[in-house]
Amino acid sequence: MPDDPDFKLQIDVPALSTLADTTDRLLEAGTKGLGSFLSSLCQPGANEMGLLIQDKIRGWRAQNFAKYEPKVARMIEALNIENPRLAPRLLTLAVESASQIEDDDIQNVWAGLLAGSSRSEESAKKSLLFMQILESLSPECVRIIAMSMTPPRCINLSENRGVAFYGNKYALEMVLAQSGCSNPTDLGDVISRLVGLGLLNVASGISEDVCSLVPQPLGANLVARAEGHDMSAKDAYGPAIDFSALSEEERSNICTPIISVTTTIGPRS
Repeated sequence: MPDDPDFKLQIDVPALSTLADTTDRLLEAGTKGLGSFLSSLCQPGANEMGLLIQDKIRGWRAQNFAKYEPKVARMIEALNIENPRLAPRLLTLAVESASQIEDDDIQNVWAGLLAGSSRSEESAKKSLLFMQILESLSPECVRIIAMSMTPPRCINLSENRGVAFYGNKYALEMVLAQSGCSNPTDLGDVISRLVGLGLLNVASGISEDVCSLVPQPLGANLVARAEGHDMSAKDAYGPAIDFSALSEEERSNICTPIISVTTTIGPRS
């Protein structure tokens, strides 16, 4: 069971060897340059300095990994995945990234993506895309995407135009507090980046004291995969909501996406 301190994910031996070799190479490369620089300023002792830095980095990453592994284990158990298997490439990517991150929100997303990938080869292929996206995101970006999907509200478009999602309107101060952004300018930069990456809809933005966060299908699918769903956000969070059935207060907090009339914005299934 995951709460057992002896619990370990079931991983092929070659995957562990690959991970260990990669970690050692990165640590060596990351400290060698610093050691060379110090050696030109302070002799002797530069080599010992490099080894000390490596030890500290290893210790820090080991602490982060110690938090990360149980998250993956709990997620796999919660998803009832039988005989989970992890592809070496995804395992290396996830552990390399998660072990360098102290932020729980980011680690939780990495845990969800890795856990979901353990179902099958097909699941692993789909998780790889979102792992590569996640590598480029800051904790603030991840929190903003999550807020855009709280709660998720699916919209069915015409058959050839896929699916969209309503967004949410929040008080600006709330978004600043929950996202970790220190001021509206920084928040605006984060939103612009997410729009540029295709994770938020262009309807997202700040207007006076209100912040609108509207997910694109790609951002919605990232959230679905991070929660362990082995399907698109449309299937995970559908069916489409009945806007007319919402209360006036609920409608006032919904932000409608801006949809191109010529662009397919999401998968049909």
